[in-house]
Amino acid sequence: MIKDKVVDILAGLDVLKNFTASQINDHFFKKGYARIVEYQAGERILMEGQYDNWVYWLIEGKVAVIKDEVMIASFQRTGDMFGEMSILEGSARSANVDALCKTLCFKLDMSVLDHPALKNRISRENFCSSLAQLARERLAKTTCRLSETEKELLKIKQLLQQKEEELEEAGILITQLTELNATQNLHIMELTARLENTERNTAKES
Repeated sequence: MIKDKVVDILAGLDVLKNFTASQINDHFFKKGYARIVEYQAGERILMEGQYDNWVYWLIEGKVAVIKDEVMIASFQRTGDMFGEMSILEGSARSANVDALCKTLCFKLDMSVLDHPALKNRISRENFCSSLAQLARERLAKTTCRLSETEKELLKIKQLLQQKEEELEEAGILITQLTELNATQNLHIMELTARLENTERNTAKES
């Protein structure tokens, strides 16, 4: 079942679509270029600054991309890919990746592309192009989600501004009512004083 998911992931790479499940097992798994690894919650999968040849796909679980102790992204869908950018750019890992719960990953050693048995079947250029295409698609989806999030934040900001204006108007109204109440109290005190004075004068005349 798990390997079926991995085969589906690999089948999503254009350069591997002509490989059978048996060939994937023989060329990748049996030779150690492909592995299925389980991580526990809190376990580090990738370390910032590290150099290696592995690209990862999520099978089950959830992982977080962490930079400067801040989570900048997370992946939780089967087939989500991570760790490819440092391979494509030939650079060190730019962030840490940690498992947020019990997580199962498929990882592929990109040095498999140099294996003699595959040189006539897969070119590094085509394979990297396939990875880059997946990365672009993921970036496009992320950009779309960010755009939607920004729209939602704008709506919330506008709503907050509206509420602030309503509160400001309410504050002005309360101030006016307080002043009116103070004026009315003063009038009542004046009327009460006049009434008491009238009563005293009436009592004297009596």
